[in-house]
Amino acid sequence: VFGSYDVFNPSPLTGAGTVNVDCDLETSFSVRLSTGGGSHSQREMTGTSAVLDYNLYTNVSRTIVWGDGTGGTGTLGDTTLSANLTVYGRIPAGQNIPAGSYSDIIVVTVEF
Repeated sequence: VFGSYDVFNPSPLTGAGTVNVDCDLETSFSVRLSTGGGSHSQREMTGTSAVLDYNLYTNVSRTIVWGDGTGGTGTLGDTTLSANLTVYGRIPAGQNIPAGSYSDIIVVTVEF
């Protein structure tokens, strides 16, 4: 959840969330994120009459797009019983969109 996007703010809107993975046995795993709307290079949230660009990243500096490991995207993983992996998000500034609700669906895949 990013909160309210201000079309007049010259700074991007950032947010963060968590993917929690719990296993019965200690094993290595990898977590991939789908493209949702758009592509890994530019995801899109859809509103009633417009699209809001955004992306999700594996690191706080938001330089590695969290995807499926292809096309320059990264994945996150661990070797543990339980992991809380942070998803870092950013909505670029300067998007001229109407007010409203925008959403997207991301599928999280855990591979072990």
